[in-house]
Amino acid sequence: MIDRNHDLPIVRQAKDLNISRASAYYKLRSAEEVSR
Repeated sequence: MIDRNHDLPIVRQAKDLNISRASAYYKLRSAEEVSR
């Protein structure tokens, strides 16, 4: 998982995890937020 407080930049963490950078920056919303 991406650790925003880690010394490695988010871009590097995403590359190492083989996920897109957009996925790394995406924040999940709760079902309650989505239904509004």
